[in-house]
Amino acid sequence: MVMSIAQEIVKAIGAHAKWKLRLRHVIDSGTAEIDMADIGREDRCPFGQWMFGPTVSEETRESANFLVARELHAKFHNAAARIVELVSEGKRADADRLLNGEYSQLSTELTALLVNWRRRVEGNNANGKPPPNNRD
Repeated sequence: MVMSIAQEIVKAIGAHAKWKLRLRHVIDSGTAEIDMADIGREDRCPFGQWMFGPTVSEETRESANFLVARELHAKFHNAAARIVELVSEGKRADADRLLNGEYSQLSTELTALLVNWRRRVEGNNANGKPPPNNRD
């Protein structure tokens, strides 16, 4: 079953919110039981697989929301991988600063973008046609 853009976005918001808890555990425990290579790859999580997958239309891929989401999503994964790397190097304080700084900001920006994108998509579906100049 192919999920709608709105469903993919809702799923992504929940999944990415859980990462902060996982990374907090990595920092607190001092053990990085997570593979940095996988975390750093934005195409490994379900949202990334959707973004790079065949079900996304060309029109959606060219939309501003998609392009910004893709950029923020990549930065989010990169920051998460750096946190795990810092912990594996014994630099837990640096990892904590990154988690509470850049990572949290990226997470907030990505979530806000996804929430707004979902609202626009749902609004498009509610009235049967997109607003002018909207290619979500």
